[in-house]
Amino acid sequence: MQALADAVRLQRFNGALLPRAAVESLRTAGERERRADWIALAHLLAAAHERVAGHIDAALLLLERAERHLPDGPSAELASVLLERCEVLFDLEEPEAASRLLARSCAMAHVLRDGSLLAWALLLHGSQLPVDSAVPLLFSTLELAESLGSAELTWRAHRAIGLKGRAAGCAWLERDGYVGAHRVLDRMADPLGPSDLARFWAAPARRAFLDEWRAAPIETRDAPSNRTVLAEIREESRGALPAYVR
Repeated sequence: MQALADAVRLQRFNGALLPRAAVESLRTAGERERRADWIALAHLLAAAHERVAGHIDAALLLLERAERHLPDGPSAELASVLLERCEVLFDLEEPEAASRLLARSCAMAHVLRDGSLLAWALLLHGSQLPVDSAVPLLFSTLELAESLGSAELTWRAHRAIGLKGRAAGCAWLERDGYVGAHRVLDRMADPLGPSDLARFWAAPARRAFLDEWRAAPIETRDAPSNRTVLAEIREESRGALPAYVR
């Protein structure tokens, strides 16, 4: 059962959503073994399924239940629950509530010295900033996600950079972001069988990404990469990360 709990902890970073059957298994084991962290992770997994199904209110309720099962002190489980709530609240356009949770999550990531949680928090923070502030932070997130081997956070960081490029009217940055995201997603999808592949591309965030890329004008798709500027940004972004994740 510990292996299942670990898999739930990692699913946000590897993009592999575990089946619904795992929810009941983990919850039952948590109650039997009096493991509040397992019960919280079961609620976290159930919330992820509700988000995919578009049941946002149900997802928020499950995340609130998950938080109630965990102590207030820093833990990877609590930080994950708070970051998942942040995502939902940002989707619901409730930035003030989301930002408060994000600040708590980021502080926990630093205390725990957890690079994966930090990358997730930086991705959410950078996605909400104005373009000039967001781009350096998102490239730092990209560097960190790549160094951790987190395909899920890597493609999402690329996509966020592409979106900021679009907002700024910078065709080469938009193209680089979207091409990078597509490349990572293709690698993630490559080993999947037909049924898993269909579920993979049906996930709301990936579906939205494909729609965004299809909507890109021809001049964006054909824009040459500005390799000099890109190299400078990436070099600066490495130095912006905390020492414990460099």
